[in-house]
Order: sequence, then structure tokens, then C-alpha cells
Amino acid sequence: ETFQGFDRLSTAEVFSATLKLDVDLSDELTLTSISAYRDADQVAGTDEGNFAGAGPFAIPLLLFSVDNNEGEDLLQEIRLASDFRGPLNFLFGVNGQKTDEEFTATVSGADPALPISSTIFVETRSISAYGEIYYELSDTVTATVGGRLNYDKKTADIALGDNLLFVPLVIPGFPVNYTYEDSWTDFTPSATLAWAPSSDQNYYLSYREAFKSGGFNAPSFGQSP
Repeated sequence: ETFQGFDRLSTAEVFSATLKLDVDLSDELTLTSISAYRDADQVAGTDEGNFAGAGPFAIPLLLFSVDNNEGEDLLQEIRLASDFRGPLNFLFGVNGQKTDEEFTATVSGADPALPISSTIFVETRSISAYGEIYYELSDTVTATVGGRLNYDKKTADIALGDNLLFVPLVIPGFPVNYTYEDSWTDFTPSATLAWAPSSDQNYYLSYREAFKSGGFNAPSFGQSP
């Protein structure tokens, strides 16, 4: 038997900044730029307080784990919107995002094979182009059709660290260091029919599709990634 009674301490520091610029190209066209940056650093420590066995035969395992997660995001979006007097208007834009993340996990304890650690570096590059067209069927009814073309590319570099005896930690069937890389492309359409009988009422029917890129599973002992 293994009994667990753990305490956990977590700290996080996050810095973020956003800059938005609107440029009126004419009375009917507006160009908007949105730039955003975020930097985050989180450290979590867990005192496991584990015991193997039961009663007077219980052996303290004295396990302590530390997880350190660092991430940096940079986003840039540019869009063009119309404000025509007629029934037809539009919104078109492009969006790019760069994300770099590092996850480090270290487990310490009384076992001479400890501490052991692993580090995962994940890079994500995303770009999308989107657009919507609005058409006023009447003073109270508006139809909207649009779509977004998405492209995501992810790269994961996984490094399994050393233990206290400086013997590389090797999981059967896996190298000590390896890389995963993949990309995904998808188009997501949308359509909306809205009815606004008054300034404080809005009823609509909407159809939308969503997209989420894939990812990678880090290896665990005795399991496939």
C-alpha cells in the first residue's frame, strides 16, 4: 500500500501588454492593428509525504517534486472593417501567433536513483485569415456569412534528464532525447441570421465550426507516448 498526504506550494508571475491602433483610411474604412505580448513563469512544489507499507512497517519515501513552467506569447492581428451606408459591409483580417513554452519536472527523494528530471520544449506557430460579410435584409434583420482558414505548426523537444548517480534516465523503447513535429490546416465556416426588433432585443440563429490543433503526449514509464 502507498499512502499519500501532500502539501503543495505554487507561485506565478505574469507580464502582459497590448497595443491597439486604429487608422481611418476613409470615412467608411478602418484599419486596425492589435499587438500583444505575454510572459509567464510558474513554479509549483509538492511535498508528497508518501509511505510504502502499513503500520510499523511503513517506510517513508520522502518524495518532493518541483514543476517549473515558463511561456512566452507574441500575437499580431491586422483587420480591415467597412462602415458603408448601404446594406453591405465586411470585416477581413489576418492573425499570427508565436508561442514558446518550457516545462521542467524534477522529482527528489530518499531513493538513490533520485532526483530525476525531464524537460519539454514546445514551439507553436499559428497563422489564420478570416472574413465576414454582413447584409441587412431589412431594418431589423441582418445575415452574416464568414469563415476562417487556420494553420498551426507545433514542435516538441523532449529531454529526459539525469539522476543522482549521473546515469541517464532511459524509458524502455524511447531514446533519451527526441522530437515531435506536426502541422494542421482547417477551414471553419460560419453563418448567422439575426433579428433585432428593438434596441434591447436580439434573436439569432447561428451555425459555426471550430478548430483546435493537436498535440503530443510526453512519455511515462512503461507507456507509449
